[in-house]
Amino acid sequence: MTKAYEPAWYQALDARQQRRAMRWVRGEADRPAFLPDYVVRPVPKHAPPQKDARYNPAASPPSESVDAMVARMAKGKTADKLATARAHAEAKVAGAMRSRADLATMPALEPLVDGFLYLDTVARLVGPPGSYKSFLALDWAASVATGTPWHGQAVAQGGVVYLVGEGVRGIDGRLTAWERHRLDGKPAEVEVFDGIVDLAAPQTDAAEWVALARLLFWRKPSLIVVDTQARYTPGHEENSSTDMGILVNNLDALRRGTGACVLLVHHTTRGTEHARGSTAIEGGVQTELVMTPGKRGTVKLKTEKQKDIEEPEPVELHAVAVEGTTSIVLDSADLGVDPLDLPATERVNATSPIYERLARVIVETFNHGTTGCTKVEAKSALQADHELKITGDTRTVGKRFPQAWSTLEARGHLEMMTSAATGNPVMRYKITAAYAAELDLGGA
Repeated sequence: MTKAYEPAWYQALDARQQRRAMRWVRGEADRPAFLPDYVVRPVPKHAPPQKDARYNPAASPPSESVDAMVARMAKGKTADKLATARAHAEAKVAGAMRSRADLATMPALEPLVDGFLYLDTVARLVGPPGSYKSFLALDWAASVATGTPWHGQAVAQGGVVYLVGEGVRGIDGRLTAWERHRLDGKPAEVEVFDGIVDLAAPQTDAAEWVALARLLFWRKPSLIVVDTQARYTPGHEENSSTDMGILVNNLDALRRGTGACVLLVHHTTRGTEHARGSTAIEGGVQTELVMTPGKRGTVKLKTEKQKDIEEPEPVELHAVAVEGTTSIVLDSADLGVDPLDLPATERVNATSPIYERLARVIVETFNHGTTGCTKVEAKSALQADHELKITGDTRTVGKRFPQAWSTLEARGHLEMMTSAATGNPVMRYKITAAYAAELDLGGA
């Protein structure tokens, strides 16, 4: 069994050699030839030096100094580390070599928010103060967390981690407003990190951002939002291409380890539409998006850079206050369109009485056929309609639907279907043609 106090050279010997070495150490035998040159016979503690007739000091190497011994031991450990690092480097370089066939079979980028954000990329959203860029970043975060389409663009649902550098207390209010406006109050499961780590620090085991990276590698989110660049690069010069180059490399490491879209939020230079600081970041990202204040309280989102992908058309958004909250959400703005050219407002909409909403759903879903619907089917169709469904808890929904159905029955707006085979009434219904015309539904 190896003992902790045994020197390395002794542990490297076999049992027979160890016995011969110990005899030499005790002065009972000549120095064995198999011992390394640097091994010197120790002097017993508190023992006076003794002359060993069988050992010729002149034939042994001089005792090395403490500094030399430490340097030699460190050199051995450094050599091991260098060998490991070299193996990793060689594997990394070999893995990055691609043939022409490899290039032809590389998969296309996978959209996260179609046209704007893509998985396995680094993107940046920039804008001046007051341009609602953080509201947009949170809008995207909640849309991804819930799989909710973003202003007509498909969204791939996935996990989200939002790094909040400032204003964490306001995030709950903003999310609450978004949830009420988009999901009738259902929660959007966005994970929030409110610590500050230096994302422009060198990649070492002691770096806090490396610990965060390990956590994110384990969670594998689809979207990582860093809000803002300034808060997550404390003490660094944003005009330094060196510092910002390290930031890009570190964000890229987060991308590689998670496969996520890493979205960095930053400010523009005053009076311009260009990101503040070094251009090293713009050169190192897949996507650069710019928010600019527009007319009549709107903002415009446009794509400054979308590498190897067609850039989408600019999107105009405006802030909408959400009732019952102290925050706003961003909705599409119909600017530059003559009001007479806009689609007519639906006669029955989300503000209409529930029985009218129910009638619209029945007409649009069942009236065009000949079989109509049952009461249960009508309820399911109403609750599946994102715009018109009854909101509230299960008890509220369960109570208000029967009231709406009873109102339609009492007013004679429900027509019972008959069996095509027997001509007898069946428990299936559709909205009468007269009531459909009254509501401008036209689907009877």
